[in-house]
Amino acid sequence: MSEQDRALDNLMAWQQDFDKPVAWMSPDGKVSTTEGKLFYIPLYTAPRELSDEEIHEVINRTAWIGTEEEIRFKIAKAILEKASEK
Repeated sequence: MSEQDRALDNLMAWQQDFDKPVAWMSPDGKVSTTEGKLFYIPLYTAPRELSDEEIHEVINRTAWIGTEEEIRFKIAKAILEKASEK
Protein backbone atom coordinates (compact mmCIF):
# COMPACT_ATOMS: atom_id res chain seq x y z
CA MET A 1 0.00 0.00 0.00
CA SER A 2 1.40 3.35 -1.01
CA GLU A 3 1.86 6.26 1.37
CA GLN A 4 -0.87 8.12 -0.50
CA ASP A 5 -3.30 5.20 -0.04
CA ARG A 6 -2.52 5.05 3.69
CA ALA A 7 -3.09 8.80 4.01
CA LEU A 8 -6.43 8.47 2.21
CA ASP A 9 -7.45 5.55 4.47
CA ASN A 10 -6.54 7.62 7.55
CA LEU A 11 -8.55 10.56 6.25
CA MET A 12 -11.59 8.36 5.61
CA ALA A 13 -11.35 6.82 9.09
CA TRP A 14 -11.08 10.28 10.67
CA GLN A 15 -14.11 11.51 8.69
CA GLN A 16 -16.21 8.57 9.88
CA ASP A 17 -15.35 9.37 13.52
CA PHE A 18 -16.14 13.06 12.94
CA ASP A 19 -19.58 12.20 11.57
CA LYS A 20 -20.60 10.34 14.75
CA PRO A 21 -22.77 12.14 17.32
CA VAL A 22 -21.04 13.29 20.51
CA ALA A 23 -24.28 13.24 22.52
CA TRP A 24 -28.03 12.67 22.19
CA MET A 25 -30.91 15.04 22.99
CA SER A 26 -34.50 14.40 24.00
CA PRO A 27 -37.35 16.46 22.47
CA ASP A 28 -37.54 18.50 25.69
CA GLY A 29 -33.88 19.55 25.41
CA LYS A 30 -32.22 17.20 27.90
CA VAL A 31 -28.88 15.73 26.84
CA SER A 32 -27.28 12.32 27.35
CA THR A 33 -24.03 10.77 26.19
CA THR A 34 -25.86 7.57 25.22
CA GLU A 35 -28.63 7.05 22.68
CA GLY A 36 -31.91 5.72 24.05
CA LYS A 37 -35.67 5.70 23.79
CA LEU A 38 -35.91 9.26 25.15
CA PHE A 39 -32.60 10.53 23.74
CA TYR A 40 -32.79 10.02 19.99
CA ILE A 41 -31.81 13.40 18.47
CA PRO A 42 -28.09 13.21 17.58
CA LEU A 43 -25.80 16.13 18.44
CA TYR A 44 -22.55 16.73 16.57
CA THR A 45 -19.43 18.77 17.30
CA ALA A 46 -20.17 20.96 14.28
CA PRO A 47 -23.60 21.41 12.73
CA ARG A 48 -24.04 20.40 9.12
CA GLU A 49 -24.60 23.19 6.63
CA LEU A 50 -28.16 23.93 5.55
CA SER A 51 -29.22 25.79 2.45
CA ASP A 52 -31.22 29.00 2.76
CA GLU A 53 -34.21 27.08 1.42
CA GLU A 54 -33.90 24.43 4.16
CA ILE A 55 -33.65 27.13 6.84
CA HIS A 56 -36.75 28.89 5.48
CA GLU A 57 -38.63 25.56 5.55
CA VAL A 58 -37.73 25.08 9.20
CA ILE A 59 -38.80 28.64 10.07
CA ASN A 60 -42.13 28.20 8.27
CA ARG A 61 -42.82 24.90 10.09
CA THR A 62 -42.02 26.32 13.55
CA ALA A 63 -44.95 27.25 15.78
CA TRP A 64 -44.92 31.02 16.33
CA ILE A 65 -46.57 30.82 19.74
CA GLY A 66 -44.96 32.23 22.86
CA THR A 67 -42.77 35.14 23.80
CA GLU A 68 -40.24 36.50 21.31
CA GLU A 69 -37.45 34.72 23.21
CA GLU A 70 -39.35 31.40 23.21
CA ILE A 71 -39.99 31.67 19.46
CA ARG A 72 -36.31 32.42 18.77
CA PHE A 73 -35.33 29.41 20.88
CA LYS A 74 -37.81 27.16 19.04
CA ILE A 75 -36.46 28.27 15.66
CA ALA A 76 -32.82 27.81 16.71
CA LYS A 77 -33.56 24.37 18.13
CA ALA A 78 -35.47 23.34 14.99
CA ILE A 79 -32.60 24.50 12.74
CA LEU A 80 -30.06 22.55 14.80
CA GLU A 81 -32.27 19.45 14.69
CA LYS A 82 -32.59 19.78 10.91
CA ALA A 83 -28.83 20.18 10.54
CA SER A 84 -28.23 17.06 12.63
CA GLU A 85 -30.37 15.00 10.21
CA LYS A 86 -27.87 15.50 7.39
